[in-house]
Amino acid sequence: MLADDSAGQETFLVVLDQILKALPSPAPAPVTVVFDDVHLCDESPLSRALLRHLLAQAPAKMQFILAARRNLGTLFTGVNNRSQKVFLDNESLALGPRKLPNL
Repeated sequence: MLADDSAGQETFLVVLDQILKALPSPAPAPVTVVFDDVHLCDESPLSRALLRHLLAQAPAKMQFILAARRNLGTLFTGVNNRSQKVFLDNESLALGPRKLPNL
């Protein structure tokens, strides 16, 4: 998580845009980027802004997996239409007797 520095937000966004522009276009293969503990972005407006910007500006073949301990619904407000959200809670991840025969 980045320290909250609203004055530095524009600098970080410029650097992030430069990184995205440096990626091969079109990408030779899909790329998946995994972020864990994304719920911590709630505590940092700068981290939240950078993640939202990355989700909105990433190339089409770049996919993201965001892992968090709670629903991140507000993080996705206004993010592009190619977003697909799947929320899995403890119950849906639990290995129960009904799932054992499928292993």
